[in-house]
Amino acid sequence: MQLNLPANPSTGASWALRSMPNSLMLLGVDYHNSAQCKKGMVGCSGLRSYTFEAVANGVGELKLNYGRAWEKDSWESKNITISVQP
Repeated sequence: MQLNLPANPSTGASWALRSMPNSLMLLGVDYHNSAQCKKGMVGCSGLRSYTFEAVANGVGELKLNYGRAWEKDSWESKNITISVQP
C-alpha cells in the first residue's frame, strides 16, 4: 500500500507520521519532485510517499501532521481511516 501526499520541503514544511495501526508496517518514505520541477529549480512542489505492508487484518487510522518544525501552532493534521487486509 502506498500513500502519496502533496508536499513542498523546499519551504521547510514536511509531513510527520504521528501514528499508524498495528496492522501496518512502514517500509519506506520517499519524496519525488513534480514533473514541472527542472534540475536546479527551488520552491518546487512534489509528493511525499509512504509505503506500507499489511501484516494483519484490521481497521485503523493513519495520523499525520504537515508543517514547519518551528511553527507547530499552524500544523495541518490529517487523519485517514483505513481497512487493512493482507
